[in-house]
Formats: sequence, C-alpha cells, structure tokens
Amino acid sequence: MDLETPADAWYVWLAVSLVSLAMAGIAIGLPSGPPPDADRAANAIERVSGIETYQATTSYEHDADTVKIDGKTVAMRNDHGTAHSSIAYGQVVPVMGHDRLENVTHGTKIEDEYATEIEAPGETGIGAFLEDVRTANEENSGAWQRTDGEIRATTVRTMPTPAVSASVTTEQLPGLQTDELVFEYETNRAVDFSFQATGADGMEADTATASESGTDTVTVEHTEIEGNTLRFPLTVEIWTTGTRVCQETIESDGAGETVELCDRDKGAIEIEADADERGYLERSQYGTEVYHVTLVDA
Repeated sequence: MDLETPADAWYVWLAVSLVSLAMAGIAIGLPSGPPPDADRAANAIERVSGIETYQATTSYEHDADTVKIDGKTVAMRNDHGTAHSSIAYGQVVPVMGHDRLENVTHGTKIEDEYATEIEAPGETGIGAFLEDVRTANEENSGAWQRTDGEIRATTVRTMPTPAVSASVTTEQLPGLQTDELVFEYETNRAVDFSFQATGADGMEADTATASESGTDTVTVEHTEIEGNTLRFPLTVEIWTTGTRVCQETIESDGAGETVELCDRDKGAIEIEADADERGYLERSQYGTEVYHVTLVDA
C-alpha cells in the first residue's frame, strides 16, 4: 500500500490556512458591541421638550463619543457605529461650549445667570439670553460635538419682557391755575418707568418711578411741569429700559378727562423681530411676552 503524501497536499494545506486567516480577519473587523442608543436619548429629551413649566430637566447616560443635534434630530456615534433618532415634539438647541447656557441647562435660573444684564439701565436681560441661544444654535446645530457621557436637557421659560397698560388723567388743581397729570398703570414685572409730557411752547414735564409688578398710580405734580400749567396739544409718553412703550397726543384741555395710552400688547417691549420665526422658540401660554426653549448639553 502506498502511504506517501500526495505531492499536491501542501497546496491544499496552504489554501486552507489562507482561508482561515481571511475569516479570522473578518471576525476581528466586526464590531464587538452595539452603537449608542439614539432612541433612548431622543426619548429622554422629549420628556421636557415643549413642557409649559418654569424649568424642567432630564438626563440620560450613554456610551457615545460624539453627538450631533440638529433641531429635531439626534445622532450619536462610537467605535461600534452611528445611530440616529428624531424628537417628536419641538426643536432643541445644543449649547455645548457656551458656559452661561450650560449653567442654565444644569439648573441655574436665567434671572441669576443674567442678573448683570437685568439690573443694567436700559436692559431687560431677555435680549442677552436670546442672543446667546441664537449664537449657540448657529454654531452647534448639525455639528459633531465631543460628549462627556451624559445628555442633559432643560426647558426654561423666560421672564416676560416689560409690558404696561396705562391711562392718564389731566387734573386742574382747585383754586389754582396749575395742572397735574395722573397716570394709572399695570405692569407685568418690576422695572423703572419714566412718564413724560411735552406740550406747546416747549412745555416739558417728567417723573420716574421704580415699580413692582401689578397696578399703581404716579402723579406728575404741578411743580414738575414747566410753568405749572399744561399746554395743549400735549404728547404723553411712557419709557422703560430705554424704550418708549406708550405714546398718545391729547389735543385739548379736558380737565378730569381720562385718556387710554396703551394696552399690554401695544405697551410691550418687542423681542427681536424674527423671534417668532425661530423654530426653537415657543410663545408661552403664560403671556405673549414670555417664551420657552429647550437647551441640550452633552
């Protein structure tokens, strides 16, 4: 019996070895774990997006290395792959790299983070916050960002922009050839108001008051009116934070007559003109001067 190894056996051995090495290479190249769970991240964000509350926060720990948030979509990736999901309600703003917005996302109240702007003359604080949100959205939306392993989402409601409804009554003091202006007003927040009047022959009068929210009256006394007498036609204005919110002209003297100057809609400081066109800003049911927005930090 011939037990010698066939001459071509080593070819077979070589072929089997090469196939084995190739299969091993394929196995080594396969992912050893799953990609991040983008659906769970999106679901976590949805717990607070669009909620009508002063401030609501949620978080989700994950194993992504980078994340990309673009309005209503969430993408996450690691060494094992990339996953995508979408947010069913509302749009969100990624705030990574913007310290003040990150602080708000992690629980600091807007009033505390933007206290300097709120207290500054001619400022409301809302403008600075909304400008920071706009910048973060423009810089971060649709861009991959490194992450620390936790997504945190916070929906915040802005403080209202100053708004006032007001009327004015012209009063002639008994027995004197002098006049006074009595303003009655209602405001939605504590701000400084300036009440001004200009009339014929260069007549001027003004007074200022610091107001809490609610209803109050303020009188421009005759000693604050040039010449102690109102001269008609009379233009009456109310100013706050450097902005005129009310203006009306009284054509003739009607002692004791009350003139409506403005209501809350007319007497409100306008937020940036395109605010309502930004998908991530929603007007609040708590007032036309209030917005809510969902911020996301990763």
